[in-house]
Amino acid sequence: MEQNSTESQCIINSIPNELIAQIFVFCDPFSTPIAFVCHKWCDILKYNSGAIWKSVRLEVSLTPFTTSIPHHSFLSLLKSGMMKNTDELVFRNIYESNKEAIRDMTLQSFFKEIFTELPYQCKNLSKLKIFFPVTKVELIHIFESMPHLKNLCINIHFLEDVDFLEALGFCSAKLRRLTLGSMRWDITTQSERSPLQGISPFLLTHIAEKFGTDLLELNIDFSKNLNSCDRYLSTLSLCENLEILRLEGIDWENSVTLENLIMSLNKLKTLQLINNEGASEILIPEHRALQELVLESMYICTKVEVKAPNIKRLTLENFEICDEVIIDCKNISYLSITEVHGSFVFHSRNNFGSVKFPLSELIFGNVQMSVQEFDSLLRNSSSTLKTLDVAGDLPNIVNLHLNLPLLENIDFTQWTAPRKCVFDCPNLKTVCLCDTNIDDVTINADALQKYCKKNRV
Repeated sequence: MEQNSTESQCIINSIPNELIAQIFVFCDPFSTPIAFVCHKWCDILKYNSGAIWKSVRLEVSLTPFTTSIPHHSFLSLLKSGMMKNTDELVFRNIYESNKEAIRDMTLQSFFKEIFTELPYQCKNLSKLKIFFPVTKVELIHIFESMPHLKNLCINIHFLEDVDFLEALGFCSAKLRRLTLGSMRWDITTQSERSPLQGISPFLLTHIAEKFGTDLLELNIDFSKNLNSCDRYLSTLSLCENLEILRLEGIDWENSVTLENLIMSLNKLKTLQLINNEGASEILIPEHRALQELVLESMYICTKVEVKAPNIKRLTLENFEICDEVIIDCKNISYLSITEVHGSFVFHSRNNFGSVKFPLSELIFGNVQMSVQEFDSLLRNSSSTLKTLDVAGDLPNIVNLHLNLPLLENIDFTQWTAPRKCVFDCPNLKTVCLCDTNIDDVTINADALQKYCKKNRV
């Protein structure tokens, strides 16, 4: 037994340090106790930053975080008092030797008493996420000490307009992706987000003028509605290379404002607009680069028209007084409509004049769509549809017969209307009919793997 152990030890010791370092890339240096195995392994962690630390995401949180994703190691810390002294000493030893090699850092909780200086020492950071509210001084430190920053996600709950503008003056980095939120993050209590204290829509102008064509992604969550933002929203046209734009809590009154902005962003691929109390009509023009659109909580909107021809994913949610929805997207493959009340018009005519949708996933919940509209949509996407998810009030169908050759997944949970269903779907794999009133079910499917049914009490 001792001989075998000695031989194994010799084999491990004979492996070059460079190869061991490459193996460590696939491990979490802390949740996996690599540093405690022996002095050799601890030294490898400490001095092989080129192989290991450039792919490490340093994550500070109240609880350990691990992942099995290849090529991405995660260093996780425990809050003082929960972290063993030996763990903290090893961390500081390794961190001090490799801090300039770290490229990616996430701070998920408030660690001022221990880790105030943590991000500012990593001069080569390219990606930084801070979920607790930052002050003006902290934001200035971030901008001053991180000239290579490309991706920044910060909580600006405590900042005023003048603070943010002053901090921007210290930024020399050419940011590619910027996320500004107002969440108060606390892992233990899961605190809800609260409105920003002093940020106005003029923030949009600051960002557009500072980063301009460098910016590829912009996400702003104001968490309260800022009214009459038309002229500030228009300044985002300076960011002509934007590919992803997500705005929450920003109101505009003139529908032309949004149309002009969309058309000025020629490379825009994803647009998400959430929580709007100003627009009565929304028109998404024929923008050929746009592939994903999310419109959510448009409280006074009475009409929606989507004409972008190459949209593949479309989500409409919570339109309280909408009268009409017009969708003209010939390449749409994912359609989700929830809590939208009004009539629906679908246009997607091919060269032969017939209406066809290449839908592969269709999701409905509490939608006031007529039986004819629903049947037409299913019929015109019958050759591509793979997932059908329906819940709530859509529509008052008592008998449902589906003949969809490629359909694989059905989920009718909490869809109370149907009483009898016939599924002629040879490729059907999963069927969920929980919390329904369906009494009679016929399934003709050769590939069925999972079936669950529980009627409402």
